[in-house]
Amino acid sequence: MSDATARDIEGLSSEVSKMTTAGDKKPVDLTAFFGSSDDECPICLEKMDPITSGEKERRRFVCCGNFYCGNCAVRITEKAGEELAKLKQAIQQTGQVDQAKVKQFESLCNCCMCRAPLAGDPKDTFAQTMNHAKKNAAWAQLSIGHRYMDGIGVETNLVEAVRWFKLAAEQGHPWAMAKYGLCLFNGTGIGQSLPNAVVWYKRSADLGFAVAQTYLGSLYMLGQGVRKDPKEALRLFLLAANQGCSEAQNALGFCFASGDGVAQDLEHALHWYIPKQLSRAMPTLCGVLVRSFCSMPARKAAMSLSSGLSRAL
Repeated sequence: MSDATARDIEGLSSEVSKMTTAGDKKPVDLTAFFGSSDDECPICLEKMDPITSGEKERRRFVCCGNFYCGNCAVRITEKAGEELAKLKQAIQQTGQVDQAKVKQFESLCNCCMCRAPLAGDPKDTFAQTMNHAKKNAAWAQLSIGHRYMDGIGVETNLVEAVRWFKLAAEQGHPWAMAKYGLCLFNGTGIGQSLPNAVVWYKRSADLGFAVAQTYLGSLYMLGQGVRKDPKEALRLFLLAANQGCSEAQNALGFCFASGDGVAQDLEHALHWYIPKQLSRAMPTLCGVLVRSFCSMPARKAAMSLSSGLSRAL
């Protein structure tokens, strides 16, 4: 994609973002919930991205609630597996238990932050997380909700899942707000209520949570639970897309392809449909796609884009 096109897109993004920002609230600090890009893994000291960005995944020790990076989680698991294999091999070869190897293995099974035993299975993880949830830790309440919803370490219970989502949402956790809103929207574990779903989506979206912005944008685009407003949908999609939310980026691509809420523009549509990683890795191919789609009749191109370009890529 040309530099001129990129500048046009940036300019358009700036215009769209100003549609309803005049009364926007001051951004809320969400680092207590998701961490920040300045956080360092306490094990390897590498920077970790916030939970919502996902490129450098972070995990949480459920014993003490501290973050650590996904790479170290893998290394800890692999190292523990290697030491256990060595321990078993030594016992088979000598018929004796090497206490030094036992201690080395046990040290890998303890949290490096609080030294408590690491959870050994989903039931242990559920129990340790529940300890924090009962102490009103919003992250733990959200996690308990997910575990009840999916039956991880505990029997599936949708009503309990919704109860824990609501507890975390009432503490201001944006992810929990979106989850609780989704349950209300679908009637999962609670009576369906589109107006209440919209309330919780808006609360989460106002905090800057990209998933909620995308959910809410979809409701404005379709007129579900709110008055249909394609321009407000476009604004919300743009806010979420600029945070890297792929669903919002695809939704923006559709808006530009179909002309919903904005003038139809196939080149801008392709900008959002094509993953940025592909744009950087294969600029020539992306340029060919842009020229190809822009040379089509508008109706045919819009139908082609909305029917499967994002899936094909």
